[in-house]
Amino acid sequence: MTLAVLTFITSLVIILGAYWLFIVRSEDQTQLSLRRRLKKDTIRDKARLAILKEAQKVSSVGVIDRVLRRNEVLLSGLQKRIEQADVNISPSLFLLTTGVVGRSHRWYG
Repeated sequence: MTLAVLTFITSLVIILGAYWLFIVRSEDQTQLSLRRRLKKDTIRDKARLAILKEAQKVSSVGVIDRVLRRNEVLLSGLQKRIEQADVNISPSLFLLTTGVVGRSHRWYG
């Protein structure tokens, strides 16, 4: 009986040790290196995105771009809601679409 238990424990230690050595340890090392790379890029990417967002035009039409830039409070709230909705649309296009739909509803509604 003792020999059977000893054989079982030895086999279990060999199997679990090999699993830890070849699978778990390499996965942990890979995960750690990925986390390090992601942490380094996070600050740099946030700054890069902030610069890109700042440089983005609100509208390709100069007059509309200037009018929307003057109303920065309205624009920032609108841009925030568009980003939260995860929609790829400019604030000027959103306002244009809203105006057209509102106007057509008034005509036909």
